[in-house]
Amino acid sequence: MSDHSPLHVEHFGPARGTLRIALVSETYPPEVNGIAYAVSRMVQGLQARGHEISLIRPRNKRTDIPMVSERFAETLVRGAPLTINNNLKLGFPAKDELSQLWAVRRPDLIHIATEGPLGWSALKAARKLKIPSISDFRTKFYTQHHQPGVQWLRGAVMAYLRKFHNSSQCTMVPTIELKRELSNMGFQNLEVVPRGVDTDLFNPDRRLAALRSSWGADDETLVLLYIMQGNKDKHLKWVLRALKIAKANVGNIKLVVITNRKSKPLKKTRTEHIIAAHEVQENELPSYLASADFLLSPGAGDGLSNKVIEAMASGLPILTQTSVATSYLLINNVNSLVVPHDDESSFLTQFALVVGQRKMLKDVGLKARQTAMSYEWNYVIERIENIFQAISNQLIH
Repeated sequence: MSDHSPLHVEHFGPARGTLRIALVSETYPPEVNGIAYAVSRMVQGLQARGHEISLIRPRNKRTDIPMVSERFAETLVRGAPLTINNNLKLGFPAKDELSQLWAVRRPDLIHIATEGPLGWSALKAARKLKIPSISDFRTKFYTQHHQPGVQWLRGAVMAYLRKFHNSSQCTMVPTIELKRELSNMGFQNLEVVPRGVDTDLFNPDRRLAALRSSWGADDETLVLLYIMQGNKDKHLKWVLRALKIAKANVGNIKLVVITNRKSKPLKKTRTEHIIAAHEVQENELPSYLASADFLLSPGAGDGLSNKVIEAMASGLPILTQTSVATSYLLINNVNSLVVPHDDESSFLTQFALVVGQRKMLKDVGLKARQTAMSYEWNYVIERIENIFQAISNQLIH
């Protein structure tokens, strides 16, 4: 099996028995971000397989009440919003509280999804009580850098992260490329667990003629889609230049630009070809992806990789850049169109070559859907479960 196979289980046999799992995360729904979503899917998937979950997270507001249901219980601790992103929380240290909690009801395993003070407290408590622990490499949770890979990590930040993750029995990372990079930096006991996607939710069947009609598009219109990244999105100008190329080559064209809370609404333009979709809700995104014909994603780094795989599951061809976060997923001219990182000329040249090739774009979208099916959440949860079972059996000295 090749390195690009997403679910290669090298060290672990089939899972057996159920576990009592303590899961520590500084973000969780109703907060809206990729980590919160992934943690909630992990909780749901492990519960469905019969495991008992104890979730420890910061309190979102004073009136929060811990949720308790079959095989699930919450413990809320103190926290505060991150200054770089008010949608994310930073949990305060809580070693004593966690130690008392786990001494009374000892978990088989502690999974730490985020790398802040709360996560560090959980690691210390786990080591004190000799409970096996697994961490998740989530550097983008605490930084606003958008460069691919982790080359920007230096000095105290790198030392902290290496010590943090090496204090656990295992660290889960999303790609083989990232595993290799971190291994070269001294990180130990790394296991690859790819990002998952809900292939029922993100599905070509979500395509809506009514939504396309609201954009002024019919069956013959080529709809380009772009998801903006904040107020100072340097790649927006690339996309607008691509639109000019498309208008010259195709003619019947629309560009739908999805903005977010950080994006200032696009100024009114003189062209009828641009549709600004402001603050599209999470439940609307599957229909937007399935109803478009071509996703332009020139800035696809670690923060956008979830959107990339969701677009692929929606049967949408993608033009994007190479990055550590997506190189395990994308095969140029097969399930995607890939250009060198941070190269506008290559991006626009490739776009000009393919924008008029409707059949080729459709074939790429079909292959993208087939690739995404291998990352369906059930398979990812099975991989996580096998790792959890193996680590829970380790003796901690």
